[in-house]
Amino acid sequence: MLRHPLKLGFLGTTGVGKDTCCRSIQKLYPRYLTRTVKLAHPLYEVQNFIYRLSGVQKKEEIQDGVLLNFLGKHMRQIDSQVLIRSFAATLREISPDVDLILCPDVRPVDAPHLKAMDFTLIHVTADSEIALKRRKARGDLSLSQPNHETELGLNSDICDYQVANNGSLEELEKQIQCLMQRLS
Repeated sequence: MLRHPLKLGFLGTTGVGKDTCCRSIQKLYPRYLTRTVKLAHPLYEVQNFIYRLSGVQKKEEIQDGVLLNFLGKHMRQIDSQVLIRSFAATLREISPDVDLILCPDVRPVDAPHLKAMDFTLIHVTADSEIALKRRKARGDLSLSQPNHETELGLNSDICDYQVANNGSLEELEKQIQCLMQRLS
C-alpha cells in the first residue's frame, strides 16, 4: 500500500526519460489515481505563447530547450520562488483522493523545496549520446546543452533513488516496478 499520496519527483538532464518514467508508472499502475504536475508549467506556457505570438505552430510535447532555459533563468532572477509558488498552488488544488503525484521536471535548484513537500526524488540518467538521440527523435526545436547552468548541481546526495535509462522501454519498466515495490 502506498503512503497517501506518494509524491515522486524526477531529476535528470533533458532527454534522459523523466516523462517516460511517469508515463510508464501510469501504465503499469492503473489502479492508482495519478496526477502529473509539471514544476515548469509556467515556462511551458510562456514558451507556447511565444511560439503562437511568432505565428509558429508547435506540438505541445515539442520543446525548445534553449528558450526554456532562458525563460527559467530570467524568471528566477526576477523571483527565485516563482516556479515553486506556482507548483505549490497546483498541489493544493489536487483532490485528496489522488494516490500518486508525479513531477517529471525537477531541477536541482528546486530539489530541496520538493523534499520539504515530502517528494521522493529519483535521478534518471542516460548516456549523453542516447539522450541527444531522444531529444532529436522527439523533434525538439533547439537542443539545449546538458551542462547548461539550469542543469547543474545534481548530485546523488539530493536524490533518494536512481534509475539508469540506457536500454529498452521494457528494461526501464522493470526498474520502475522494482522502485515502486520499494516505495510501497
